[in-house]
Amino acid sequence: MSLVPPTSLLPPEQMFSLQVGTKLFQISGYSLNSDSPNLFTDFFIENESATLFIDRSPQVFKLIMDHLQGYSLNIENESQFTFCFLDALYFKLPRLQDLIKNSEYHYVCVGGQHFKLAKTLLAQPGNSPNYFDMTCRSLFDDVRSVYLTMNLARPPPQSPPYVNRSPVFLSDLVTLLQGGVLDLTPERRQSLIQECRYYRFLRLEQQLVPAQISWNPVLQTEEVVLQLKDIKCKFVSIPLRSPDPSQEEEPTPKKRRLISNISWTAVRYRRPYVDADLPRARELIFQFCNSEATLFFIKNAKTIHVAISGQTLVRFRSVFQKVLAENKINLNTYEKQNSLLVLPASLSLCCMRVNTVPCRNVSALVDEMHFNEQVLDFNNPNNINQLVPGLKLELTKSLWKLGISDNKLLMIAVKAEAISGLKEYNKTLGYV
Repeated sequence: MSLVPPTSLLPPEQMFSLQVGTKLFQISGYSLNSDSPNLFTDFFIENESATLFIDRSPQVFKLIMDHLQGYSLNIENESQFTFCFLDALYFKLPRLQDLIKNSEYHYVCVGGQHFKLAKTLLAQPGNSPNYFDMTCRSLFDDVRSVYLTMNLARPPPQSPPYVNRSPVFLSDLVTLLQGGVLDLTPERRQSLIQECRYYRFLRLEQQLVPAQISWNPVLQTEEVVLQLKDIKCKFVSIPLRSPDPSQEEEPTPKKRRLISNISWTAVRYRRPYVDADLPRARELIFQFCNSEATLFFIKNAKTIHVAISGQTLVRFRSVFQKVLAENKINLNTYEKQNSLLVLPASLSLCCMRVNTVPCRNVSALVDEMHFNEQVLDFNNPNNINQLVPGLKLELTKSLWKLGISDNKLLMIAVKAEAISGLKEYNKTLGYV
């Protein structure tokens, strides 16, 4: 039985001498033919008995010799990985170049710590392509292009992959990707989310984003609670309604009519990547986490509005403006002076606390609070500066649904905490 490789350029049984740096290597023609044609076969075809002198690293060449002799490459770190690829180019070893390029691992140094990351660990949709895929591809393509097009004597110097980030955080991300569970503080969770965005682990980011998913037995629907800042506008949707109820895209249970006598359709949300297989999007409950939302109760008209300002307004627009415009609702019509977005609101089903005290009857709130406050009359678009009797509450934290009906908007409060004035705000301050 012949041991000659398919492409036999050198006598298989003959030994050839290679002086790499300060070390002499002896290797058979069979091994040199295994990844040919290459620099070695080109030389020894013309100089069969000579010794080939190569001014390269003998440590790196030992790995390359293992490859030529049929062993799998045992690369330990990003330096070996990079230098092996450079020498695979220099020695013109096509099969080794492909093996390194299609390696099962990413080799990288993060903050001084070496990582060997299995590509299968990062292969889920959303986690790939990622930072490591792109930097590795750049390493291969850029170095090879420069070396070949400029006809250099040797490959250009290339630093091993290094990332100036926290190795501890990347270790945590690897643990999560492997299916592990971590006890995370809110601050640590936010740091890991930032790391996911840097490395483009977009699916893992969504798994880390704080979210509460539950089945609402009254509305017979599934709901998801998210902070407004964590919502991606691309994945917000409004269920289509057909004039023929039997043709509705998303059938609405009979229990849904809970706000006055109008059936409001709640905006829905499907989290990217992690909810891709859901048959239908969940009803969205979004959270305001700061004091940039204010409730205005107009006493005589018995109406309620919520005014949104600052960064909360900017974020609200970025999340909902596009999907509302697609449904012929223009948010600009709700914008008032002083950069306020003023939306009609319903608190009839809201679990609310005012000045830390539970408020059982929100509709009677203005009558119960015995003081004569003057607030802006948002019911009079012709004279926005007019003051009328009412009540203003600053929301410190609140949960909302956004209802749609006949091209109209309604902010439906689910849960809220509010304060009624400066004294109550001062109570919330702590000592340093």
